Amino acid sequence: MSFLCFRWLYSLKIIIFGDVRSVIMKPCSKVLKPVASVVLAAAISGCTGSGNKASETKIEAIEIVHDEAAALFEGSTDSLNINMKIEWPVGGVDEEALERMQRDITAHLLGEEYHTFDIDYAIRQYCDRSIEFYRETNSEWAESEGFEEDMHYTLQWMGYIEGGFLPEYRNMISYVTLYGGYSGGAHGMDAKAAITFDIDTGKRVTEADLFKPGYEDRLTQSLRANLLLSVEDVDMLFETEIDPNGNFYVSDEGVTYIYGRYEVGPYVLGIVEVNIPWDEISDILK
Repeated sequence: MSFLCFRWLYSLKIIIFGDVRSVIMKPCSKVLKPVASVVLAAAISGCTGSGNKASETKIEAIEIVHDEAAALFEGSTDSLNINMKIEWPVGGVDEEALERMQRDITAHLLGEEYHTFDIDYAIRQYCDRSIEFYRETNSEWAESEGFEEDMHYTLQWMGYIEGGFLPEYRNMISYVTLYGGYSGGAHGMDAKAAITFDIDTGKRVTEADLFKPGYEDRLTQSLRANLLLSVEDVDMLFETEIDPNGNFYVSDEGVTYIYGRYEVGPYVLGIVEVNIPWDEISDILK
């Protein structure tokens, strides 16, 4: 599943294969600046609510902003726009833990095939492949229709990636990313995904790390009950027998699972987040 290589839904991956060829594009802009440890938390999630504030994190991060535009044909008007705004860890933890986080965040943002790359090179490769995919998808049709300059309006594609850390919770920290874009049709698509780290080791935290063995039935029961409390109109749900999907973040309010558009309801229902308070599942917590 992909929008010009943007990760549409939770498992979205780039679908370009083969060599990257040269592309025609405007010079991109990238801004690096120090940011507070939770700079994107409110914008990305709105998830921590008004409860007790989570502790500040010791992770040091910068903000990377990358904006790029490309035309379908040389000399034509730009019709593809790629925008990234990501929080990137650069220190505050030991080197091994930092490297683990960086690899996993790169894969989380752009795809597994980029996880060994330096972030600058990974972004460059990702954009190059996205532009290549856009051109391969649209150029043959445009040429067959006798491309004219005003046709670029019908071929407008855009995509964005915005990711950052949430506040630290009990030596864990979640990284949440919004993906979105438009490639024609009635509306665009967006998705939200999260990964959680042990701050000391930089390793990914899974349900098996959070919960006692045999947790599955108890967690699923609580998840399904809280789904009904998470949407205003339960009649819009076409799936209530949900299971833990691994797409979760942690905060002082509990563990929150994310379900994408069409996973539990129609497009108009949007992305659904189901929070399970810690005290509700204290019996299965490690």
